[in-house]
Amino acid sequence: APTPHRPSTSRARQLCTRPRIDVRSRRRGARVAASPLPIADVADLFDNPFSKAASEVDSSLPGWFPALSFIAYVLVLREVRRIRQREEAKAREKMAKAAKDAAQRKVESMGPEVWGKLVVCLVIDALGDSSFLLPGLGEGTDIAYAPLEAFLLAQLFRSNVVSGLGFVEEALP
Repeated sequence: APTPHRPSTSRARQLCTRPRIDVRSRRRGARVAASPLPIADVADLFDNPFSKAASEVDSSLPGWFPALSFIAYVLVLREVRRIRQREEAKAREKMAKAAKDAAQRKVESMGPEVWGKLVVCLVIDALGDSSFLLPGLGEGTDIAYAPLEAFLLAQLFRSNVVSGLGFVEEALP
């Protein structure tokens, strides 16, 4: 007979059972028959995996083995991280050097004509932006300057696309 301090066997079984959710069912809250969840299985969820592995391999291993194996695991992880960081740093340095060399070769391959075009483009853009130095004239002068900038860019690059982009950039507010 159950006592007030000790539940009956069926009550104990109810406490140690959990409902299984049917993941294949599309209905929300669909349940299947309850399956018992032994207390030992719950305890296994919180056991040290190293002690379980040690007991499976050789039950004569000392009690300090799980702690030592965990410390070794942490040390190995730390060393792997150091090696990975060192190798990644080498790869970054190699990529940075390759990018620097490629950029240097590209800059050296540009002739004085390209640098002259850059200077002219900067002057054309500065003239378009200088209209904002005088308060109230900014937008009005931009509309007048847009066709001039488009003409200058067309003459400089012989490209209608670049000319059109320059016009739109200057005409828009």
